[in-house]
Amino acid sequence: MSGTQSRSAFNLTEIPSDYRVPGTYVQVGADYSQAGLFDYPARALIVGQMLASGAATSGQIYKLESATQAIWLFGPGSMAARMAAAFRTANPTMPVDIVGLSDAAAGAAATGPITVARIPVTSGEIVLPIAGQSVSVDFNVATITTTTQLASAIAAAINAVASLPVTATSAAAVVTLTAKHKGAAGNDIAYQTPSWPATGALNELNITGSSTGSPTSLLSGGTSNPSISTVFAAVAGTWYTDIVMGWADAANLAALSTEADRRYGAMVHQDATAYVAGQGTYGTLPTLNSAVNGKNITGPGETAMLSPPWEVAASYAGIAAAALNDDPARQLRGLTLPGIVPADPYDRFTPDERNAMLHDGWSTLTTANDNTVAIERAISMYLTTNFGYADTAWLDINKSKVMSRIRYDFRAYMDTVWPRAKLTDDGSMASEYDSTIATPTRLKASWIARSAIYERNGWIEESATWGQQALFERDPNNDDGVLAKLPVKIVGNLITLEVALNFMV
Repeated sequence: MSGTQSRSAFNLTEIPSDYRVPGTYVQVGADYSQAGLFDYPARALIVGQMLASGAATSGQIYKLESATQAIWLFGPGSMAARMAAAFRTANPTMPVDIVGLSDAAAGAAATGPITVARIPVTSGEIVLPIAGQSVSVDFNVATITTTTQLASAIAAAINAVASLPVTATSAAAVVTLTAKHKGAAGNDIAYQTPSWPATGALNELNITGSSTGSPTSLLSGGTSNPSISTVFAAVAGTWYTDIVMGWADAANLAALSTEADRRYGAMVHQDATAYVAGQGTYGTLPTLNSAVNGKNITGPGETAMLSPPWEVAASYAGIAAAALNDDPARQLRGLTLPGIVPADPYDRFTPDERNAMLHDGWSTLTTANDNTVAIERAISMYLTTNFGYADTAWLDINKSKVMSRIRYDFRAYMDTVWPRAKLTDDGSMASEYDSTIATPTRLKASWIARSAIYERNGWIEESATWGQQALFERDPNNDDGVLAKLPVKIVGNLITLEVALNFMV
């Protein structure tokens, strides 16, 4: 730049140009032109079901302070309280808001039976896994002599564990489990019942098989989940980067995906990834998300996990939100979900079934020999273009997360560096003397510089090449506007390694 600079080039906004009192006046400020990444304000929202015993108001947003607070707000054993505990176990530090919804008025609660066919012949402990928790029943042959008495003892032991999502009653030799919530979500509560030989010692590890061969039973008969749509009006203008929902029925999935896509829109800029977990078979799960096709919604599909799917969703969200906030481009494979109890080995999906899930928009989990549950691959529910053609553009959830971070940072940078910029064409005399004037070339230089930062952080590659391909032009129909097209190449992840291992003969 040659010649004398105009006063505006020095950005002396605090010192009046007509001030005549002698002195040296120094304005102090920050220069952001070389700033690194702007902090990304990660914040999560948990939406679950609450009990009438909770102190919260249905639909009201609360700041989550602790799992104990969530029990007080939403009731012990409630979906919302258990989701809060699962999320906080997975992610202790992220700021979180939480909202509980009351049961649907027309809903019915799910139920399931435990039938006591006989009693053990020795004293000991009976252990019943229910919703990922172990309920212990002390058995004494001197005081419990009939199946009716044992059923009563089992029901009492269950009701003594307030954190369970079920209550129990007994009649004769049958214990009936009833979900604390009304709703179809109760049909996803899994439990197992122990059995023992007609003669011999108590054996709590011998699990009764169902008619299908699986040792796990699910409650049934629950109907009518609450609608998450009632929450969106209350949070329409609130910034959240991650939203986890406790229900996985088709209507709520569609509503959540629509909200996530709305937030991702160019005129909203409130990007949020939505998390759920579905339960079913690899044949039935695709019917749940068949109408979703969302690039910003993700969740594992599983069958008969002992931890309820809403807790799986909360743990998955907590782990994913923390990891993706740290590095949005890095896959989540191998990250474990703390406290999540897997499905019985009989019920776990095979590799071929998990592959089918990954083609149907459901993320997959794996279970290690020590029963640790880990993320295998985290994908979105996006499957096809608007015209119905299969499309993998948004397959891995990293794609939307990376683009969110780039968009957020570039907007923050431009708003900070060019907040009051004037605008001229390239080569104008005004731009030669005034560095506060934006031109297409100067704006492109800003983008190229930011692209290099994104590549150094491992989000994109070939920034020098693609940065030069960026296009900035003054809007021919608006002297106050610039049109830009910014191509980036997101880094890949090592998902598969295909090897031909040959021996020589």
